[in-house]
Amino acid sequence: MEQHSPMHGGNLNRLAESYGVDPAALIDFSTGINPLGFPQNLRTLVEQALEHVAAYPDPGYEALREALAEASGRPPGQIAVGNGSSELLLALIRAMRPPLVITLMPSYIDYFLYSGRLGIPVREIALNKENGFSPEYDVITPVLDSSPPGALFILGDPNNPTGRLLPPGLLHCLAERHPQLFFCVDEAYKGFTSSCGEQPPSYLPNILSLHSLTKLFAVPGIRMGYLYGDETLMSKISNDLPVWNVGAIPEHLARALLRDNSHGAETLKWLNRTKPVYYEKLAEFPSLKAYPSDANFLLFQLKGKDEKVFYEAMIKRGIVLRACDDFENLERGFFRTSIRLKQDNERLFEALRDVLGSISKPVRQSKSMLRPSCFRAPLPMRVNP
Repeated sequence: MEQHSPMHGGNLNRLAESYGVDPAALIDFSTGINPLGFPQNLRTLVEQALEHVAAYPDPGYEALREALAEASGRPPGQIAVGNGSSELLLALIRAMRPPLVITLMPSYIDYFLYSGRLGIPVREIALNKENGFSPEYDVITPVLDSSPPGALFILGDPNNPTGRLLPPGLLHCLAERHPQLFFCVDEAYKGFTSSCGEQPPSYLPNILSLHSLTKLFAVPGIRMGYLYGDETLMSKISNDLPVWNVGAIPEHLARALLRDNSHGAETLKWLNRTKPVYYEKLAEFPSLKAYPSDANFLLFQLKGKDEKVFYEAMIKRGIVLRACDDFENLERGFFRTSIRLKQDNERLFEALRDVLGSISKPVRQSKSMLRPSCFRAPLPMRVNP
């Protein structure tokens, strides 16, 4: 059976094999994992968690949900836990079976893929690059006004791949205006933003928020996600998930990491110092246009150059970017790059100087030519706005 696997960032071994390079020589700018790494005490925490692997986890995850409740101010009954936020996103759509899923364009590709897997149509709202891809109330509202009751609007805060936060108050206004709709906010990268830790003015029953430990704590191999929302829906999702879907090690690590405020504070301090310099360096290249971002990654557009040659030449120089040719509402030549430590960033800028000075104007090619066919997957039926 043919396996479809969308190319997220981070699959260096397959990428290296496709382009004939050593994966150990690649610097991965294609993912948004915290370049500061995981907390210094993580190894100690893993050793402590090993004491619990000889017994099954609590199938109700009472202690974990209590820890999440303490960290969020939400009752434990309004929390579902999963083997990563991807498991919970799919479980949410499956449990709700909405008549329609609404997303922004561009946004995280799995919103489309999971909806398509369950046969649910998708309606897309195009973001405008002229205003830096910031969501606009006047653009979103007409689409929601015409959407059927029970429709699910999935949106990132910040959005991936644009890195833009929702404007203050937008989510609450939309949810209050449309109580017959549901809003799931994916906050996977929220820890890298200035609004990290802020709470909405009040919780509305039609708002859900999805979270992950992966990005901020740099633990993509330890699958741990959690979802806040209506108690009845959270119970349905939890009951539909496999028993013991979160292992003992992720459970105990999550409980410890939720008490760690220093790692996030250190990360924000580093990012606020590094990001302005990063943008200044990118501005030195006339053929690149960098767009504003509130997160630890950003979009830039390559202009007047062949994007396929550019992408491959960067890989040959050890730099992996996220080619955005599989995102809707992005013209050719868009790439996402993360912000890394100074030494890696300097390698990126050096490669850009070499590559941009040596490649020619673009040739005509299909939008999907940048990645091998094994990285592409079918998308769901789209509904006109």
